[in-house]
Amino acid sequence: MSNYSRERARELVAGGQSLIILGEAVEEMRKMATGRFRLMLTDPPFNHETEHYDTRQTERYKTYKSIADYAIMHNFFRQLAVEARRVVRKDGRVLVFCDCYSYPLIYFAFYDLFDHVRALIWYKGDAHFSLGIKQAFRYSYEMILHAFNTESYYEERQRQDVIKTPVVPSVRRLHPAQKPLVLLTTLIKATTCEGDEVLDPFAGSGSISE
Repeated sequence: MSNYSRERARELVAGGQSLIILGEAVEEMRKMATGRFRLMLTDPPFNHETEHYDTRQTERYKTYKSIADYAIMHNFFRQLAVEARRVVRKDGRVLVFCDCYSYPLIYFAFYDLFDHVRALIWYKGDAHFSLGIKQAFRYSYEMILHAFNTESYYEERQRQDVIKTPVVPSVRRLHPAQKPLVLLTTLIKATTCEGDEVLDPFAGSGSISE
């Protein structure tokens, strides 16, 4: 647990401050109390273990494609989902950033652990993102897995499941995948009450704690 004792950690949380824990995400979650958090909001490294897929340059592999390239992450996401169900309150929610490739695997990992598993779309706006090789449409969104139980809390307001928020300009980023505070604030306010604890197992730039 970072440089703080557990007693100091309790003092920080009681004082409404953020606590940073240095360690492997799932292992540290296993040490946390059951039903502690109202929300788990996080942006995991969903392609980290599949980067080898892009290195297939030989003639043998040019036309070969297998879901196993992404399924290598399934066991990890399943362990994360099991711990999320335990540490998140029954009336809490889980929001996990992902992309169109990793969403099916993350969805499958969470599917039988929560009453409802759906998708939100973060639309990044009309900026001129790279078109990519032979792409007919520009990349302009990310997906957010939304897992919750029937009794889960939410702030009653009219909201779209497509959220339009510009990306953080590259010159201002502290992390290559940094999420805009406006987007994170929207997600947190919709699913928590004042004083609730929020868990981010993959802190990145730490923007959720802001």
